[in-house]
Amino acid sequence: MALAVTAIAFAPATWLPPGWGGAPRGWTVAACDVGQGDALVVRAAGAVLMVDAGPRGPAAAACLERLGVTRIDLLVLTHEHADHTGGLDEVADAAAIRAVWLPHAASAATTSGAARATADARLPVEGEAVTLGGIQITVMQTGPAPRSRDGTEVNESSTILHVEAAGVSLMLLGDLEVAGQQRLSRGPLPAGVDIVKIAHHGSAAQDAGLVSALAAPVAIATVGADNDYGHPAPEALDLYGEGGAVVLRTDLCGDVLLGAADGAVTLVRPCRSAMAG
Repeated sequence: MALAVTAIAFAPATWLPPGWGGAPRGWTVAACDVGQGDALVVRAAGAVLMVDAGPRGPAAAACLERLGVTRIDLLVLTHEHADHTGGLDEVADAAAIRAVWLPHAASAATTSGAARATADARLPVEGEAVTLGGIQITVMQTGPAPRSRDGTEVNESSTILHVEAAGVSLMLLGDLEVAGQQRLSRGPLPAGVDIVKIAHHGSAAQDAGLVSALAAPVAIATVGADNDYGHPAPEALDLYGEGGAVVLRTDLCGDVLLGAADGAVTLVRPCRSAMAG
């Protein structure tokens, strides 16, 4: 009995059922609760994509442990802000990373962290399409490279992805400001998007035309509880809500775990508290 209990206590999360503290099952998209920052994981047919590494510290790595993820086929760092790139070293310690797409104007810390994690680190190219196992990734927009460390310019350099995996279509909008969102909306957009990762943590800077054009039934706001920025802004919540989207917030849900069933996106695990918006 004692040996059995000890084995269970130290078993990897992937070996245990969820009710015993094991990794959750049935998810395709996981928006990690990393506080005020971004870390999103997509998996399908044995492949794993991670987009952003969360803020400095262990939050994103801890999410990977909760999910039972120990290998990342591609890590995309959308732009050079600490709440998206700060957890790179810890993520690299938690999982084997095969390739990294760097942000424009990457800092020395991000560049060296990526080099330590993998020999395959480069900038993405707008329009390129990559298939990883059961995941299809298209670079919808990337850059221009910021001319300074001005926050707006860096946000506008975000790499924007369309991802398809296991019957789920996902748009990841980085921290685009309104001008970048409008630029994106002028190009061809994928039809039938199921999930949108709201730009810039649900700031008030949202383009109504892009929201309407994507018309996704589910939107994710990656935000920290009681953050100093007021994210998600009431204007963003109203805009997505009026468009018919269910807005899922990491400050209220914790990790947002989504899959597909009968052609519709479903929550794999209920939010930990009542949703507002």
